[in-house]
Amino acid sequence: MVILAIGIYITSLSAACHIKFHFFGYGDFDLAHHAQSVRNILRGSTDCSILGIPFLGNHMALILYAFAPLYAVFPSPLILLYLQTLSLACGAWGIYLLGKKELSERWAAGIAILYLAYPPLIYLNLYEFHPVALAVPFLIWTTLTYKRRQFSAFIILLFLSMLCQENISLVAIAWGAYAAIEKAPQRYIWTPAIVGAIYFVLMIFIVMPRLNNNMIQFTRLYGHLGNSLTDVFSTILLHPIRTCSFALSSAKLIFLNALLAPVAYTSILAPTGLMPALFVGAQRMLSQRASESTILFHYQAEFIPFIFLSCIYGIRKARNSQHRIVAPALLTTLIIFPIAAIISMGSMTTVMNTLSPQSYDPTMRKFGNSFLRQIPPDARVMATFNFLPKLANHKELYSLHHVYDGYYTLSDIRYPVPEVDYILIDTMDHLTFSTHGFYGPTQYTNLLAAIEESKWRVISQRESILLLGANTGVSVSLLTEECALPLNLNTNVNQSCTTNIQLLGFTTHTQLSDGALPITLFWRKIKNCHNDYLIDLELASGLTSYKTRLAPGSRLHPPQSWAVGTIIADRQTLAPDNIKATNDTLSLNINLVLVEAK
Repeated sequence: MVILAIGIYITSLSAACHIKFHFFGYGDFDLAHHAQSVRNILRGSTDCSILGIPFLGNHMALILYAFAPLYAVFPSPLILLYLQTLSLACGAWGIYLLGKKELSERWAAGIAILYLAYPPLIYLNLYEFHPVALAVPFLIWTTLTYKRRQFSAFIILLFLSMLCQENISLVAIAWGAYAAIEKAPQRYIWTPAIVGAIYFVLMIFIVMPRLNNNMIQFTRLYGHLGNSLTDVFSTILLHPIRTCSFALSSAKLIFLNALLAPVAYTSILAPTGLMPALFVGAQRMLSQRASESTILFHYQAEFIPFIFLSCIYGIRKARNSQHRIVAPALLTTLIIFPIAAIISMGSMTTVMNTLSPQSYDPTMRKFGNSFLRQIPPDARVMATFNFLPKLANHKELYSLHHVYDGYYTLSDIRYPVPEVDYILIDTMDHLTFSTHGFYGPTQYTNLLAAIEESKWRVISQRESILLLGANTGVSVSLLTEECALPLNLNTNVNQSCTTNIQLLGFTTHTQLSDGALPITLFWRKIKNCHNDYLIDLELASGLTSYKTRLAPGSRLHPPQSWAVGTIIADRQTLAPDNIKATNDTLSLNINLVLVEAK
């Protein structure tokens, strides 16, 4: 049963990752910068142009060196996604063996299957690639060898876990305290504690700062507690009530509930099993970065092994109870709570949606790969998030969000505009251009400053995707301000509401060979505004219609940059099905969507 469940997990999650990669579903830069880092390891370099620093200055993920040879055989970010899926699945066998040792074979099988259906594990698997995910099976097997008192294997596996990410050394330190409470032999107490402490100090205070050079400032995550690590520790010690109040805020408690509910809170019955995650838990609970207190990303990785360790011991403790009602009640809750968690947390729905091509942006599905084929393999490229994974093998690849935001990630240091040959933009990129990401009403000025129009031209545009090429001497000409209305203006338009900008009409141009339809929208800026707009546009011809969402000005010249009273010619390229440019009955219906300033 366990082997079958592992096989189903590997097959379904690998397929989900494959489809998600193929249809541009990875919307952050973690997969891309780790793939680029592994590529550069094979070339003897630690550089990562996406991060702007050596990748070991971001996280001490030395484990990537062990897996670099696989990338030489299969040079694609997909190999990292497959590896992550396989590794997480292998954790189930460790859970099974641990459960078999402490409980019975049937209970062990049930807990192993529960692990494979655990929502935080599935979200971890589906969200990009992170070396810390590889620590999950290592720590599970570390626990097994600890319980079996196999010291050499225990130390090796614990050290491999630390190679996945620098903060796993905190797990090693806490393991010493856990072993002491369990009255384990002295070497299980002092060896992990000392090795972990040395590794932590060496990496956090010596190696990483030299590689990072203060570009990425992790202490900003704890800015509410102080401006330096010394200040943070002082606040924790001197203001425990304030510290605990933040650590036990509603968002943090919801996060803890999401970790514990799928195992029916059985981990609480054996809380000492959670001790190795004590310091990492403090790291997460005290961070002010909202993503660290949700299971949708990867910050739950360090907790998962110990949630299941304590679950196993909690079940054992409950089964040893003398009350007759305990055994059936335990079995009932271990059926109801996981099923309720799977349904309420949406993990299975997420997997099914990930497996469905129809869940992805239709514009990216239709045109994404064709845009990538126009970029030479040795070109210097800057792109929005969703293109980065497929461009990861470029030596010089940059994330457009750094230029758009103006700063390095987690930093107050200005980001220098890189010299690139191509800029590939998805103007609907959900992280770059949304208020929960990097959008700001004045951020476009950073992008305009980076793109001197005399040096760039539009190579291709389809719907929300825009490819610019450098050093052509032809100006970018997507928008013309203070223009005159053409004689052939089609005024057959319907705007759902009159607001700061008004659509006066449109003209269509010669249809392109692939059926794409160039169209110019003519706007008038009615009154001043400091907000951006998106438009839900419907192009209709008789009973046939086509719907899409666009950004007026293609993010380079958004509506807040237009002068009041002027007429703006906004050039876009649609890709309607079964609608011809020669049809005189074309009409436009638009709905303006206000993008609130953050």
